[in-house]
Amino acid sequence: MDDFDFSMLTQLTRWELIHVLESIVGSKELVVEQSLMRPLDKIANMSLLYEHNCKKVQQFYFDRVITWDPCATNRVFMIRPELSTVRKICEFVKAEPDFPYSIIFVEKRKNICELEFEKQGVFGQVQFYQLNFSFIPLESDLLSLELPQSFSRSSKTDYHTVAKGIWQIQSLYGLIPNQFVIGKSGIECNSVLKTVFEDQGEPSATANQPISHIFLFDRKADLGSVLMTGLTYESMLNDFFAYSCGKITFGEQVNAKLKQKNSGKNVVALNNSDSIFGAVRNRHITQVFPFLSAKAKSLQSSFDRASSLNKVEEVKNFVSNELRELKQNHKLLELHICACEVLLETNKGAADRLNMEHLIIRREADPKEVMKHLELTILRQKNPWQILQLACLWSICDDGLSPKHFRNFRDRFLHACGYEFLPILHGLRVNGLLTEKTSSSALNPVRDIIPGSGKTTFPQIVKNMNLTVDSGAPFDPKTATKPSYVFSDAYLPLIVQILSHTLDGWNQTKLQKSLGPDIPIASTPSPAKLDPRIKKAVLICFIGGVSFAEVAALRQFAQNNNFRLIILTTNILNREETLGAHWMGSGEIECALYEYCKSAAPGSSSQNMESPAKTPNRHDFETEIWRLNNAISKAYKDIEKYWTEERRLESAALKTEEQFLKSNLLSSKTSTKVHEDNAKKVHVLLQNKQKELRDLEDGDLTYKNPDRAKAMLTQLETRYNNQRFSNAREERLIVHEIERAKRNLSKLNKYVPILNECKRLESEWKEARSKFQSQRKILLETRDRWQKTHQNLKKIQEPVTRLRYHLKELKAQKRVLIAKYNEERSIYNQWIRNHKTQGLNSFPQAMLHENQDDFEPFLEKKRVCQRLISYLNHLSASSDVDAQKESQRDLPKDLLDEVTEAAAQVCANNLRPQLSLDSEDSADDFPTSFAQLNLRIQENNHPAVNKKRVNGKKNVRKQTTPITHDIDHYRFFNDVNILPPKTYGDVEETLEKVKKILEFYEEQTTIAGNDDEQDLCLSPIPSVISVAGSDMFDSPLLSPHSVSSTSLFHPESVEGSPETVSRANSNHR
Repeated sequence: MDDFDFSMLTQLTRWELIHVLESIVGSKELVVEQSLMRPLDKIANMSLLYEHNCKKVQQFYFDRVITWDPCATNRVFMIRPELSTVRKICEFVKAEPDFPYSIIFVEKRKNICELEFEKQGVFGQVQFYQLNFSFIPLESDLLSLELPQSFSRSSKTDYHTVAKGIWQIQSLYGLIPNQFVIGKSGIECNSVLKTVFEDQGEPSATANQPISHIFLFDRKADLGSVLMTGLTYESMLNDFFAYSCGKITFGEQVNAKLKQKNSGKNVVALNNSDSIFGAVRNRHITQVFPFLSAKAKSLQSSFDRASSLNKVEEVKNFVSNELRELKQNHKLLELHICACEVLLETNKGAADRLNMEHLIIRREADPKEVMKHLELTILRQKNPWQILQLACLWSICDDGLSPKHFRNFRDRFLHACGYEFLPILHGLRVNGLLTEKTSSSALNPVRDIIPGSGKTTFPQIVKNMNLTVDSGAPFDPKTATKPSYVFSDAYLPLIVQILSHTLDGWNQTKLQKSLGPDIPIASTPSPAKLDPRIKKAVLICFIGGVSFAEVAALRQFAQNNNFRLIILTTNILNREETLGAHWMGSGEIECALYEYCKSAAPGSSSQNMESPAKTPNRHDFETEIWRLNNAISKAYKDIEKYWTEERRLESAALKTEEQFLKSNLLSSKTSTKVHEDNAKKVHVLLQNKQKELRDLEDGDLTYKNPDRAKAMLTQLETRYNNQRFSNAREERLIVHEIERAKRNLSKLNKYVPILNECKRLESEWKEARSKFQSQRKILLETRDRWQKTHQNLKKIQEPVTRLRYHLKELKAQKRVLIAKYNEERSIYNQWIRNHKTQGLNSFPQAMLHENQDDFEPFLEKKRVCQRLISYLNHLSASSDVDAQKESQRDLPKDLLDEVTEAAAQVCANNLRPQLSLDSEDSADDFPTSFAQLNLRIQENNHPAVNKKRVNGKKNVRKQTTPITHDIDHYRFFNDVNILPPKTYGDVEETLEKVKKILEFYEEQTTIAGNDDEQDLCLSPIPSVISVAGSDMFDSPLLSPHSVSSTSLFHPESVEGSPETVSRANSNHR
């Protein structure tokens, strides 16, 4: 970070502090809150404070009396705006009211604190000032605001502090062009940052700004990185020892191991100025001790080399240049070796706990084994914070503990560790870290099956973001280079995975889908992707704190990708302090005690009584059914709108052409393969023959023309016969030439046939290659035509395929929703049947037990339809009442008795009124005409009835006879949005409509009624009939909420009634 001078941020805070101190006239005695001592030490040393009349600085304690300096003119408190601290200061002011007091509020002056001073009656004796701390550099790449440990209670004050610090950084180093926001706290902080820009002025952009990207990351988006045990040396030091503002306090355990023991606390600054710590801070804990051991041997060899020096100049040079550094390194090395020993001794036997953490985070742990492990650690009196940490990790990874496991763990933990942890457990439960599964979380259909309608669970984020990739190979800390090494490759911090995805460009839609609706994200328009080549820094701001494990993982990621990272955070998270920060106030402590006593009371524990089943929420179910039905109806309309007859015919033509081209393509491919094989075969033969020629072509084959070879042989023989040789050497030369010519002629007898064969094969190969190339050209042309046709077909069919898949998903969601509700209702009814006789019940409770059908969806509408069907059947039978009465006289007495008894039985079964406590109908409102209905005798099936009437007037009501309905029936018809029949001829048609409506309502609670997969088969060429001609009651949906006398299918709001659906489907057909 050579381009950054973060001391400028410290200088800005220092100037503001000096301004506040100079505003207080006279000598001052400064009392500083404990959590502000080390941040103040980073900003100003004692000499600077003394220059501005601060004669004395002491720490503020709640349980100690302040010893004031009588020479000091002003008594100054530097505190955070907390009511408990303000009340304590009021006690000091009341004890000595004659002295002037000043309060310096760090972060922000809160009105509630000033009101508390006014309430205590000391407001006029106190002067108020405000001091804003900026980011404090802890390391060259790590800056912190050092806010209190509580990532679960981020407030507007915290957001304003973070925003002000980011504004200062951008004012110093230029406006950051690319901004990314992850999480709710990030969104809120970004909103406050915009307000700060408006108030303070937006920083100007520089031509060469050193920071290119900024990420605002909400701590609550990744709780796994906090609850997992970080296995780097720095992370384990932070978890075990007291770390604050870049310094760590080693306890007595480390001091006892040192040869030179310190009398007081051993406070050491942890930064890269310590060469030993800088080399091991980010190493895996298993690699720290071997490194320190090797370093100790190296130092010892340096001391040994010094003892062997003989010359005075060498000794003098060693003492002046090397001895001091060696002693300092030796002291630091001894300190870190002792600290490492303490860590290893303290975590002895931690392998089981770490293995259990890794199984939990990967969702591979057996709940019984986890509970057994927790019980063993409690019995062994292990660190209670480690026990809570593992339980919280189990809870968030399993979306809550089962009631049995939760209560068993809570009771055993409190009995073993003390009831002072009860407020902590309550706070963890309120903040969602240690929760109990409820029936609503297990059976809530909306959250489980409808995307975007419920809470996004941590396991879903881990799975979607691929944070627990198991490579299969065992973890080797010596060669580990992935950022996940900080957790032994068991888990990758979410922020690292987000940075990794951003390397290829910011895909907000994909990332939002992976994180879910509970973790909103945002960014600047068209952000640039991360590019290590531009050598610009990336700023990552953690709102709610960061762990040293995440810091090490980010540093490893930056090293792997050649990035420069700057990490900003509100505070460094310590696991024990983070869990302990959930301590509740007095009122919430009382609430925690009440809940615990209530759950632990006799008769209410899980051991004595089964937890009551959750009452089915019929209203929510009907609401979701209504929403899904509207979505399904819209999907059908979209399909019908797109898949017109013109597109269907075009698709069919393209499909036919595609099949034809595909057939030609396969044929061309086969033919091309044949020609290719033939050409290869000929080429192989040609190469073999050419090889034979090359083998024959040696020094003897001088002449390849037979005539010329023969002529040369004849010439040489003639020369031999006619020439007189002067010596034997000349004769041997000519003989050698003659023999060579004869060998030439002999090889020509073999060479010429092979040469002729080669020429033939070469000609044949050229012809075969020409055919292959010609056929391949045809193949490529056919393939191009097929690909073009296939793309055109895909372009036409892809939208409708996508719509039909969407329709299939909606219907699947509806089926699952119905199954969930039916299961919940079945569980509740079973629980009611099992417990309705246990104990005394009030009258409403008893009636609730008896009226379990009230949880049946659309119950009121079904009853209205059933009553109308009975009424319309009565009207249909009454249309021939006089003729039936007259024919009844002619029936035999035994047949008349039999028919009368059967009619009475049917009336008793069909017309018994069904009452509901929730219904507006009662026994008094039940239509009197229903009780007077008589079953009409079907005369046509008995021979005695079919006698032809000779005498007697036939009094049959005509089809055009008007019908007068009473007010109750008009209300029933209005409830189902059907016009009542005006004449007896309209009764049958109205009856069919009512039956269809009842059938529709029955299908809303039946999975089989919504299982029409035959309409969703994704054939390559879908037709209009197959897409739009589904079951008429499955496409349009009705509003489920109208239980009053208002119409269910209101003309202005209806999406589609059963009648509307029927007409629509008839139009499709």
